[in-house]
Amino acid sequence: MKIVFLYRFLGESKYSLAQLRAALEKKMLERGVPLITRSYRDPSVMLSDAQYFASKGYEVFIGYSILTTILPSLLNEIKQITGSVKGKNIHLLAGGPHPTGDPYGTLKLGFEIVFHGEAEESLPEYLMRFVEKDDYLRVKGIVTWMDGNPVFTGKRNKVNLNEHPPFPYWDGIFSPIEITRGCVWGCRYCEVPYMHGAVIRHRSPGNILYYAKMFWSSGRRDLRFITPNAFSYGSQDKDVDVSRLCCLLDKLKRESKEYLGRIFMGSFPSEIRPEHAAIDDAVRCLRRAVSNNSVIIGAQTGSPRLLKMLNRGHDVDTVLEAVEKLNKHGFSVDVDFIYALPFEEEEDLLETINLTERLVSNYNARIHAHYFLPLPGTPLEEFNPKDPPEWFMKRLMKLVGRGKLFGDWLKQREISMKIVELREKGIIVGLKGWRNIRKH
Repeated sequence: MKIVFLYRFLGESKYSLAQLRAALEKKMLERGVPLITRSYRDPSVMLSDAQYFASKGYEVFIGYSILTTILPSLLNEIKQITGSVKGKNIHLLAGGPHPTGDPYGTLKLGFEIVFHGEAEESLPEYLMRFVEKDDYLRVKGIVTWMDGNPVFTGKRNKVNLNEHPPFPYWDGIFSPIEITRGCVWGCRYCEVPYMHGAVIRHRSPGNILYYAKMFWSSGRRDLRFITPNAFSYGSQDKDVDVSRLCCLLDKLKRESKEYLGRIFMGSFPSEIRPEHAAIDDAVRCLRRAVSNNSVIIGAQTGSPRLLKMLNRGHDVDTVLEAVEKLNKHGFSVDVDFIYALPFEEEEDLLETINLTERLVSNYNARIHAHYFLPLPGTPLEEFNPKDPPEWFMKRLMKLVGRGKLFGDWLKQREISMKIVELREKGIIVGLKGWRNIRKH
């Protein structure tokens, strides 16, 4: 059977796509199955190529990795694609945070297969069973249609990062190295712990060094890392394993010198939790290893009440201590805040804006502003954002004018409203959609 895998390149999911492509091509090569893989920025070109390959007798698989934030802009495109491939040997597949949080809603958009959770192993297994004309419903981790009804094949074991390259280097594609997956904190607004689980998994130091040297030897210089919390490396709980973290950073620093490479950690895409940033030894070893002079920590709100409701696991004083500690070691700090939280009352808003202004005035911090997004699959998926009052917005805009508040928060406001609208229309279903899905 001749097969081709075409995937839609979306900038917001480019890092996860690189990892998935690496896993897919490696697995298929190991099984001796020839596979054509192509990525597309233009959906019309992707559709045209899909129809061409289908006319030549290929089984064609079109893959989308979807974030909820980009779903509204993709709906017309998905409708066009699904309407153009019916009755042909073209199969539409979806994975990523949104399909994991809303598998039933994603199926209803017209997808044939939805990959639930991590797909580095379920996608290649699905393709192999399809090629071998085996029952692909034996593949754990997918949601699909069976006799007109949605079925879930069951959860599969979590991925071992060491078994999969972080990027398809053989295609000349490089990206940040994912060093840790999973999160034990369970913040109620975040999709990460509900997609990847609460068990932390780390890529081994030797594996990280191997791919770091490959990255630098390709002529690229600035190496970054993907992790839900930069100081979680080596730990299996909420504590920092300072010795393992420092050992990794020191080894990377030594290796980087041979290639004139640079290391970036604690900046995007690897922020630091406030209580971890307040640990002096951890910040010290970060400072001697990295080239970035700015780091990101997450405060999210200045309200003690809301910090507890969000399950953040830290208090306001810890945020202040972390910024002070980072400043002492020569880092400037960007602090994440989420505005328009659904439970915000006047007192919460006042505490938040006071903390925001205090961080700017006393520590020269910048505020990275976000607007609350009710993401499917999270405990807050059914809650609507609560627009801040005019007095609050005026104080925020003063910080914008001073160059001390930045981010796509106003664009996120539009996206948040569209998510609410799609949920009210039943296009986004979320966790309650599992009532319609039976276990196969």
